[in-house]
Amino acid sequence: MSGKAAATKVDLPDVSGAAIQGARSEQQDAYRLRWIEKENAWLLVLADGMGGHAGGGLASRIAVDGFVAAFTSQRSGGATLEDAFLESLRDANARIAQMQKAQLELADMGTTIVAAYLSSAGVSWVSVGDSPMWVFRDWHLHRLNEDHSMRELAGNAKNLRNMLQSVLNGQPIPMVDCHAAPLALQAGDILLLSSDGILTLSEGEIADIVGRYAARDTQSIANALLHGVAAYQKSNQDNCSLVIALPPVSESSSAGTTGFLSSLKSPAEIFAATAPVAASALAGFLTVIAAYYFFFAPS
Repeated sequence: MSGKAAATKVDLPDVSGAAIQGARSEQQDAYRLRWIEKENAWLLVLADGMGGHAGGGLASRIAVDGFVAAFTSQRSGGATLEDAFLESLRDANARIAQMQKAQLELADMGTTIVAAYLSSAGVSWVSVGDSPMWVFRDWHLHRLNEDHSMRELAGNAKNLRNMLQSVLNGQPIPMVDCHAAPLALQAGDILLLSSDGILTLSEGEIADIVGRYAARDTQSIANALLHGVAAYQKSNQDNCSLVIALPPVSESSSAGTTGFLSSLKSPAEIFAATAPVAASALAGFLTVIAAYYFFFAPS
């Protein structure tokens, strides 16, 4: 899927999306690209579903469609970016809860979500879960949004690394990363949103592929990244979906980019912010395991 539009007040960014199913039996990722003409901005939304054969794909589709509908309605009504982001999250989550009540077999479905609002002022975003959003600059990737997984605490414990501290699952949302103030971008930057299936590649490998295809269009970058993932031929390769965008170029597009890197959260800062919740979640999980072996394990 690719979206391009003719320029009005600014040159519009080149935006594309692409996906592969990997080795999974169905596609549980979903993404939407919506040009908001009145605001000269793109709304980019990606979700990575979970919860059984039918539930994951349904949850991600409900989330992206619900988010886009709520966001455009909120903005048409005069809502600020922050209010529109947060209300759209609540709406998407409520839609999932409504479907769970209607079909009890979907009670365990849920999804991550990452949404970016891209305009000449820069990029603003909101996210829940572990679907990454990066900006590529000078052959390096810089993570923008928080990682709500257990990766930092779990170390090499593979069964724990993919556990999520926060998702949209019809319940109260424990953790939300909302950055409504636009982060200024500059010509040459490339924005990437992805499901975690991309993590078959290291960040260095992702940056190398993006750098080699940066002079082409966004669809070429997306296709090259998916080809790189598929080349590993992992027997359990997860779905992988990507949204790639170039920032709009205007006279003020490079203003305010000084201090760009210093304004981003480092992995240590993200970990410090999420560690208390992660530690509590891990402690609860270990307590359940210990209780099971105490009461039910054979003597």
